[in-house]
Amino acid sequence: MDTDSLDALIGTVGQYLSVLTPAYGLVVKIWNTYDSVKTGRQRCGLVVRRAAWVLKTINDEMPKDGVEANAASLKALQQHMTDVLTIIQRQAEMSFFKALLRAGDINTAIEEAHRRLSDCLLCFQISLQREYFYHQIENQKEASRQADVAKLEELRKKAAGNYHETKRLLEINGESDEDEAMAAIQKRLNARADETAPETRLLRQSLDCLQVTTGRSAPKLSKWSITRHDLDLGETIGAGGFSTVKTAQYRKKTVAVKVLKDVSREVGDLDVIRILLMSRAVQALEREIEIWGNLRHDHIVPFYGAAILSSPPLMVSRYMRNGNLLQYLSARPQANRVKLVYEICLGMLYLHEENVIHGDLKAVNVLVDDSGSACITDFGLSKVKSPSPVTSRSGLGGTLRFMAPEAIKTGILTLETDVYAFGMIIYEIFTESVPFSSLPDKVVREGNLILERPTIKGCDRTWLGR
Repeated sequence: MDTDSLDALIGTVGQYLSVLTPAYGLVVKIWNTYDSVKTGRQRCGLVVRRAAWVLKTINDEMPKDGVEANAASLKALQQHMTDVLTIIQRQAEMSFFKALLRAGDINTAIEEAHRRLSDCLLCFQISLQREYFYHQIENQKEASRQADVAKLEELRKKAAGNYHETKRLLEINGESDEDEAMAAIQKRLNARADETAPETRLLRQSLDCLQVTTGRSAPKLSKWSITRHDLDLGETIGAGGFSTVKTAQYRKKTVAVKVLKDVSREVGDLDVIRILLMSRAVQALEREIEIWGNLRHDHIVPFYGAAILSSPPLMVSRYMRNGNLLQYLSARPQANRVKLVYEICLGMLYLHEENVIHGDLKAVNVLVDDSGSACITDFGLSKVKSPSPVTSRSGLGGTLRFMAPEAIKTGILTLETDVYAFGMIIYEIFTESVPFSSLPDKVVREGNLILERPTIKGCDRTWLGR
């Protein structure tokens, strides 16, 4: 594959029927993407070659009797080629280490790519036996697999007993990367890994080398522990002072990932303050994991896991495409607001039954799932109720305009302060505005405020969202 030229493999676009021009463009993209594939190059290379062969087969067979090129078949061809491109792109985006850890997923993905290519022919009712080089494909699959095995074995022998080569191969930088890498390898080996597989042999050798050289064992992982190598991060969908929220792929589903911002490399006069604040952010994340990881309820956003060893740390939860409550109501003004209030109440009741004080209830900390149900999230300020008063560890926590007057004055969080915040959420849901938004912070802190009931616009049916 590496010695082939694109023109020799697929020809020029002028050699193809005009209706196949979009598919030709996709094959070119597949070819160009292949250059960045780091592991399984021979098997991925066969997929790329076969994509070209399939397109040439369709081009040559279409003028013949019995081969139809209608809009549906052309659309299906485009979709199948797009799926193949997506598969090759995912392989190209993986680091060498991540690809080692996900060898099983890669094998499955490559086989799926071959199925999609077969479907390209079938959607034109072209027999697979008419595909160029059809009778060589199975032999070439085995030959490409053996070539990839030989390459991994070559790399394994080169890195054997060589600490620096092992770190280079796994792209490890610094002690924290070492700990996460050892944890990721141990997790993979614990999952009944095939000891004869070349990836497993290389991973086990790497773990032994890291442990012997550093004198440290792989960190023990909790039931909720994951590593960044388990995730394929996507676009940023939100940001705060010390964290960003991204989408990601995890176990073949889309999830939301809260990533602490890495301030360790920032320089300037405020370095010490930044590092101190970052340390507090990490502590808050660990506290959030400890509480959230034990919660299970229909109106609590599901928690999937966290990567504390990652730098920066991150946390994974269900992705809610409807966004937070205010975003949902803005997009769907006729939504049943009473139902949403009731569901938040159920979630809060469950928390209180579990002796958990949320500490920061507000509409932006309530997400809406695909069925339109409200789910409470963001447990960064949450506490476990104890016999003695629970005081915010960082002074005044929460959001000022949702805090009960006694919480503002004492910093003490209680079940009752959550109930007060719930009342503010009700106001926010029906007015779509923050309580006391027109008043300065100083006035809000002083208390003695009265919320005015807003004027109902329209009929009761519209107001209640019925």
